[in-house]
Amino acid sequence: GSEDERKKKTVRAPETVAGVIGGAQRLVGDGQIDLGGREQNFGFFERNDPFSFAIWMRRDKDGVGGPVITRSGAVMNGHRGYELILRPDGTLTAGLHHVAPDNSLEIELTEPLALRTWYHVTVTYDGASRAPGLRMFLNGAPAKTRLIVDHLSRSIISEPLGDWGGISSIRLGRRGDENLSDVSVDEFYVFPDQLTAPEVATLASAGAASVGVALGRTEADRRASATATPPRATATRAEGVGVDLGRREADRRAS
Repeated sequence: GSEDERKKKTVRAPETVAGVIGGAQRLVGDGQIDLGGREQNFGFFERNDPFSFAIWMRRDKDGVGGPVITRSGAVMNGHRGYELILRPDGTLTAGLHHVAPDNSLEIELTEPLALRTWYHVTVTYDGASRAPGLRMFLNGAPAKTRLIVDHLSRSIISEPLGDWGGISSIRLGRRGDENLSDVSVDEFYVFPDQLTAPEVATLASAGAASVGVALGRTEADRRASATATPPRATATRAEGVGVDLGRREADRRAS
């Protein structure tokens, strides 16, 4: 058969494992989780749109790296879109790209994620196309990051015509021909707003106690989050979208 047919036969589905809230998905082999969005405009943002996304993740094996969250046309159109990437050394990068690295906005964690430990990772963006507006949070607190590039001036949307990659869906564990293995993921959310620090802390607090995560918030953050309205996760663009990965994978297999 064709190369595409051979790949489909050899792709391994993610494994359901105990997660932060219910079941999580462990990425294995060259599998992925495709969340769609091509038709529904799910998580479809331009560089002047504020947005945020969040996920629980755990490194299950040392030395592995790859795409955690991507809405990207991959290398064939300069990684156009946005993405969260895990490096083999355990650090993360978050970026928005027209054509990487020449027309991009990207930051990196300064410290690696520990092995076999759940982390709540949130990326927020204010829509200004400049470095101060792109932030990463770990376990509800601002993370220490370093600027890689601050030169984004053109669209991050892959057009249906004229680009090699076409319009990309949101995928966990896949970017073009690149994949991520031996990483577990749970409770993915995407919001059409730049979440505030108290909102990020509130979102991270769900499930933190069940996996022994001490949220790294200041006392001021704790007081603010106590009265903050939690970000809502529903199926409407105005309020954000949440995906229960354990439930979704079980439903997919049942169908």
